[in-house]
Amino acid sequence: MAIIFIPTLVKSLVKAQNKQSTPLSRAEVEQIRANATAVSLPDHIAAEMTKNGIWADINPDRCWEEWLAYCHVRRIGKDRRIGAR
Repeated sequence: MAIIFIPTLVKSLVKAQNKQSTPLSRAEVEQIRANATAVSLPDHIAAEMTKNGIWADINPDRCWEEWLAYCHVRRIGKDRRIGAR
């Protein structure tokens, strides 16, 4: 069985980040993960969802590290879209 967060952890973290003017701390990220709603699905269903990009999410066991990586990629993407060097 696989654990799937609803909504995805990354969506919950982005929502929380957008509500405040400072970056989320590790404690805040871990608290959001700890309080998030999740369901258990058969492995093959969860694998199909993530393989097709339907439900891509960060790994809850590496939530902090993957959140930092997500923020870095997001920041680079925004800089490129607006033509920053």
